[in-house]
Amino acid sequence: MKPLLLRATLALCMLPVAWLAAEGIGSLSLAWKASRTPIVLREQFHCEYDPDLGWMNKPNWRAPNVYGPGIDLNTNSQRLRGTREHALGKPAGTYRVLCLGDSFTMGYGVADDESYPARLEQACPGLEAICMGLGGFGLDQAYLWYRRDGVKFEIDTLLVAVIDGDFYRMVALEKATESPKPQLELHEGRLVVTNVPVPNYFVRPETFSGGMSLWKASALYRWISGRSKPASAPAAPVAFRDMPFAPLARAVFEQLRDLSRERGQRLVVVYLPVRNEAVIGRTPLCDEWLAPMLRELGIDLVELIPDFKALTPGRLNTHYLADGHYSELGNTLAAAVLLRELRRLDPGVPR
Repeated sequence: MKPLLLRATLALCMLPVAWLAAEGIGSLSLAWKASRTPIVLREQFHCEYDPDLGWMNKPNWRAPNVYGPGIDLNTNSQRLRGTREHALGKPAGTYRVLCLGDSFTMGYGVADDESYPARLEQACPGLEAICMGLGGFGLDQAYLWYRRDGVKFEIDTLLVAVIDGDFYRMVALEKATESPKPQLELHEGRLVVTNVPVPNYFVRPETFSGGMSLWKASALYRWISGRSKPASAPAAPVAFRDMPFAPLARAVFEQLRDLSRERGQRLVVVYLPVRNEAVIGRTPLCDEWLAPMLRELGIDLVELIPDFKALTPGRLNTHYLADGHYSELGNTLAAAVLLRELRRLDPGVPR
């Protein structure tokens, strides 16, 4: 072998070693784990594959101490949080609210009777709250879940609770086949569901994409990518109304509004402040886009930020868990605000 060719071959062989040295074994180990971890892994202890929605609660599931000693998670035969079964027809003399949302509605991190739907029911005898929340769901999945299963229940109010992340979860990945969820698209102004049946990430074998994710997570890849692209000025901030999720979310709310009118039920959207929003005392996504859009659509909006903002910093910390979800106190406050606002909007709510 010629000396020049030999040196070139040795240099190529040393590239992986140099990459490992540049990255550090520890950081690459974390990236490798992340590249091989299904997106829905956090929910796998109480969920199973659902071809329409991606994942769903297992029925009649018991998970004792799942969030800590004495903090259990249970589901009923209807795949809803808690052990009680809900009749499809509304019980006589009962005001019924269906709480639709993500992990904040499900009560991630707290016991069955400490979620805000449970606290809402406890604070108001004569009110029944159906807890229809599931971790990791975006507004799109919650909407599809309600269309499939939630419409079976006769209710007085459909309460759709959202956080800012629920809208970003609506944005499709570059490759739909690598997404463990259905995707909503607008075709000539009409909502269309794609990527169904959803790829089953609960049994999905590891593929080469894991290695590619590892490579793309590395500093060396980012350095090479940066060197190969011309420098450019920072991109201007994109207004929320111009985000990819905005037209999809608007169409979802229009559908829920029209469906609620047909069914003779009230529709209320609730914006739940996450910790950083409570700290700064404002909700940019809601203030700048969601609230004006819902006013235009004639949909009631309840914002919890004034009540969370009123807490002192020390008290505010007690209302959130370390992972950012509401603590028992946070859920209790959310329920109190919701009950107050529901009574303001509807004289039929028990007092």
